[in-house]
Amino acid sequence: MRPRDLNANWIGNRICLSVPARGVEDSKLIWDYFAGCAIPSILAADHAPDRLKSLISEIHAVVPVVSVALGNSGDATQWDKALLAVDGNQVHLNQPATQSGYAVGYTASKGWNVWVNGVVEPAGTPGLVRIPWIHTSPDHGIIPVDTVAAWFTETGTTALKIHPVGKASYEELVSIAKAAADNGIEAVEPAGGITAENFHFVVGALFDGGAKYVLPHIFSAVEDKETHEVSVDKIETFVEMCTVYETP
Repeated sequence: MRPRDLNANWIGNRICLSVPARGVEDSKLIWDYFAGCAIPSILAADHAPDRLKSLISEIHAVVPVVSVALGNSGDATQWDKALLAVDGNQVHLNQPATQSGYAVGYTASKGWNVWVNGVVEPAGTPGLVRIPWIHTSPDHGIIPVDTVAAWFTETGTTALKIHPVGKASYEELVSIAKAAADNGIEAVEPAGGITAENFHFVVGALFDGGAKYVLPHIFSAVEDKETHEVSVDKIETFVEMCTVYETP
């Protein structure tokens, strides 16, 4: 899937949000209240496989787009549960980098047009990223981000997702966005540690690096720490911040 084919409401044709939802009611509220500028996301780690699959179908019946996240801070072991919950077109699917190509092939074999991202971690050095799940390498899977972006282009992966970005430097973020853009990956998804205080730092750096679309994942910053209820008011704060990027 190309980013423009996702039926979300891209603010300024370049940015929208992924936010947590607990179920059907939350998802419909989020979608309707923000007119598609915020995509409701369900965490695979929070549900048994059968319940996850049925929940995604129930949500998809009332909103045009639903996101399936890994959960547990990007737990790569949830990849297959998340993948098997996909019920058709217009799903935003989160996958570890190592499984993204498989997910693209699997969903395409079903005839579905699905957004698939591949998750990498900042490595602390501009131009390099860490690939989760590569445990046999002495450098812990640290490879050039340009290689990852080229790999994603070859496999048809829609977006390069960076998690966690909370402590990534400006230079790292720019280098990741530049590698994606240079290899034809139009979308970058920052996640993990985004707050109202660092939102513009993160998003601005990615646009500075050449990202055409940015899809920030805003989770803990919009949840109540005690109840984990999602706050519409907090989401609205981030949606309003997105309007800064309406004009390139």
